[in-house]
Amino acid sequence: MAYAFVGLVAALLFVSALLSLVTPADAVEDKPAEPVAYADAFVTAGVPTDEIVRIAVVPQTDGGPAQADAEDAPSFDASLAVGVWTRRATGVRTLTIRDDGTASLHIKFDFAASLMMGSAVTLKIDWELDGDDVVFETVGGSPQRTVNKISRQYGTKSRRPVTELTERRFVLGPASRGDRPVVWTRAGRR
Repeated sequence: MAYAFVGLVAALLFVSALLSLVTPADAVEDKPAEPVAYADAFVTAGVPTDEIVRIAVVPQTDGGPAQADAEDAPSFDASLAVGVWTRRATGVRTLTIRDDGTASLHIKFDFAASLMMGSAVTLKIDWELDGDDVVFETVGGSPQRTVNKISRQYGTKSRRPVTELTERRFVLGPASRGDRPVVWTRAGRR
């Protein structure tokens, strides 16, 4: 009888671990989270795509300097987003944001997540700022099988409000009601 109880508890713990992979903490209950680069973010199957960010590139017109509409300009210094950010969620995530509108998200999965996703994945991401929102779009990565699995389950695009952007923290607000903010910490010095 005691062995049956221990077996039942072990099975429940295993199912609970699998459900945490299928339903990431920052996923919406009635609608799956969109990927971003992931952001704690742009993530899915433990790989949020809201972690992916792209700085808006405003085209030049009439040969003069590029100008963004005042209403579309972010209320923060967007150049602070460029750099290497890290967070822990289903493993260790490292988000590298470049000023050319591209980014990469490398995720080294923890043991439980690795059972479904493999040991690691690297997502290639395009990102842009739209007002105070960041829009992430997964455009590739490797291994392809894991990228495809994440894209099928969570989509390839995500939009999140930037609620804090400083030298040390990059915080993406909830994508929708019931969602949680994603907190990135700068890795090393800028």
